[in-house]
Amino acid sequence: MAFLEQAVNSIQEQTYGNIELSLVDGGSTDGSRDWVAESGLSHELLEAPSSPANTWTTATNLARGEFVVLLCQDDLLYPEAIASQVAQLKGRSEFHAAIAQRDIIDATGAVVKRQRGLMGLQNGRAVGADVIRQCYLRGTNVIGEPHVVMFRREVIQGAMPWNGELPYFLDMATYAAALDRPGVLVHLRRESIGAFRVSSSSWSTRLVAEQLRQMRAWQAGYELSHRTSARERVRAAANATIQAQARRAFYLMIRGRGRWTAA
Repeated sequence: MAFLEQAVNSIQEQTYGNIELSLVDGGSTDGSRDWVAESGLSHELLEAPSSPANTWTTATNLARGEFVVLLCQDDLLYPEAIASQVAQLKGRSEFHAAIAQRDIIDATGAVVKRQRGLMGLQNGRAVGADVIRQCYLRGTNVIGEPHVVMFRREVIQGAMPWNGELPYFLDMATYAAALDRPGVLVHLRRESIGAFRVSSSSWSTRLVAEQLRQMRAWQAGYELSHRTSARERVRAAANATIQAQARRAFYLMIRGRGRWTAA
């Protein structure tokens, strides 16, 4: 609840006006359900407890517009975000999705890292399968969280449900299902259109080992279904470890600055 109203406001303040906003609560106990119920916005309250995968799937399937963006409760979209991605997709049927970067913010809303995401990728047109392959080789989700990805509705709904088998890579498995197919093209924009918040209520240095395990599991699945060389497999494994170490260092840096919020 601490960040929910800010997230909703970031949608209501978009410069693009033709937006359908639906809220889905998967069983929170912090007052969010009451706030959602009283908001006057389209909403669905799921029976507690509900997994993130089920909550995300419900939200995605509620969408009726031409394009779909999923925003989690503590993240933000900047005012031009929706307008910019609609412009990249509207009337350009060759693109199945538009992907941008995001800033990383702490519990206070201060930016601690700018323009994160799309590592190894350039502006403009890209093959969806190549983007997913970069995630494999880099050992991390180079796409980012769902609020910086605008899908055509039929593309993302066709990839439902969100796959929760690897909870910390919930987004990666579904990105792959939607984008790692022949003929799929995406539009990339190396500019931040929103912010992803890190806080003690959602992340901890204790989770880094589990995140690494799940990334390696996702990479193993990728290797079973794609042709990869021995050199690429070594590179992918090494990069996954490097990325895990970088996350640990980042979490410790943020904690040291006292910018974590209590759960």
